[in-house]
Amino acid sequence: WSRGLGDVYKRQLLGFGNIPDATLNLSFSGDLFEAAANLFQMLSSLDQQAIKNGKKSIAISPIPEKGIGIAINDRIKRAAAHKD
Repeated sequence: WSRGLGDVYKRQLLGFGNIPDATLNLSFSGDLFEAAANLFQMLSSLDQQAIKNGKKSIAISPIPEKGIGIAINDRIKRAAAHKD
């Protein structure tokens, strides 16, 4: 899962499942409903921390593309899109 993440110490890491080094974790148990409930608050918190600490980006652990995971991934993609 870490391929392409580069130096995670320059990023905030939003984990999902057993990711011990995550800055925050959507669901340690891998529960998609818990992850969905935590998504907005944790993304906002990491965004504020990134700005405060001069981080360039937020890395997010893969979320399974099934059930509500599809909606979670869609929201993450929309949040990552550049706004003009």
